[in-house]
Amino acid sequence: MQTQKPKQKFVVSRRKESPFKPGFRSYFVDRDLGLRQATGGAFMAEVHKASGPVPKGGGGMHLHHIDFQFNYMIKGWCRVEIEGQGVQRFEEGDTWLQPPAIKHNFLGSSTTSWNARPTARSSRSVHRGISRPSKSDPLANAGPCRETAS
Repeated sequence: MQTQKPKQKFVVSRRKESPFKPGFRSYFVDRDLGLRQATGGAFMAEVHKASGPVPKGGGGMHLHHIDFQFNYMIKGWCRVEIEGQGVQRFEEGDTWLQPPAIKHNFLGSSTTSWNARPTARSSRSVHRGISRPSKSDPLANAGPCRETAS
């Protein structure tokens, strides 16, 4: 039996109408690009903008239970440790695809960094926030992916 895909709606995300808001990481502010609502939660796209220092040692090695995660470095640079790939430095215009459930650790970024991240949820897992939510975490009980600390 095939699962019916949610119907998608046309969506436009205009910068002036979709401001950056505090994200689930203290060192980012995030801008939701409206794909969650337009695809019934099947896809998500955000822009992360640097807003503060990354903790010493990074944000912590973790993985996402999603089927697809593509990254595009819009501005600045960032450093990410990726399982089996070592530490990677991504600069403006660079892209990378993180396979499902690959462990990674966000190590740092320029103070001007902007990163776009479209994702697709996994049809094989339940998506209920992240495994390490804080009380201030706006995605603690929602969102199309689940993050697991390793």
